[in-house]
Amino acid sequence: MAIHELVLGYVAAGDHRLMRRGNRWTPPFWLRRWMVLATRGGDCWLWYAAGLAVLLFGGPERYAALGFLFHGALPGGGAALQQLTGNFPAQEFFSSSSAQRA
Repeated sequence: MAIHELVLGYVAAGDHRLMRRGNRWTPPFWLRRWMVLATRGGDCWLWYAAGLAVLLFGGPERYAALGFLFHGALPGGGAALQQLTGNFPAQEFFSSSSAQRA
């Protein structure tokens, strides 16, 4: 057995112990509540607050930034924005490259 296999096994065993310990742990109530509120904050109202802050305190290009913020928040707006900028999701990139390899 090579030395790198021994080291890899040692690291993997430590990772599994930590994973099992984390899975048994029940977080305190305040932490669970904080995580739920943080998740809900990303839903909608936090984006409106960010848009208002950009509108009030933004520089000379605040209207363009606000338009991109609003456009990206719309359903399907993100896809149009990706097509406009040329950025495509990683899933689409990897699925097309894996089809080429096969």
